[in-house]
Amino acid sequence: EFQHHKQASGTDTIFSQMPTSLKVRVASARHYRQVHAAWVFHGANPQFLNQIVIYLKERYVMPKETLFNEGDGSRELFWCIGGSLNVRKGEDTHITVVRSDLGDGNVVGELSFFLGIQQPYTV
Repeated sequence: EFQHHKQASGTDTIFSQMPTSLKVRVASARHYRQVHAAWVFHGANPQFLNQIVIYLKERYVMPKETLFNEGDGSRELFWCIGGSLNVRKGEDTHITVVRSDLGDGNVVGELSFFLGIQQPYTV
């Protein structure tokens, strides 16, 4: 995790110094599969998607780490692109497992992100 954080920091610095048009091209190439497979962006305007992709960042999650808790507010949207995420309601109620091997469009946190409501689940 430390090594990834160190490498990501350097990449973020380089990316922030690029002209916007180059940022869009690089980010679009990097995140194309996830964005175009995500149901939340089906039918979206290409210019809108170009603005979205420059803000996407990779985040590695350790096993058993919580992305967000039920009741949290959120301004983040997550894709599961490797491994799996457990979705729970309350302390012990298991809802589902979001698995990356089932496709590229596995989005979590979309209800809170788009509707501005508290997270209904813990992931």
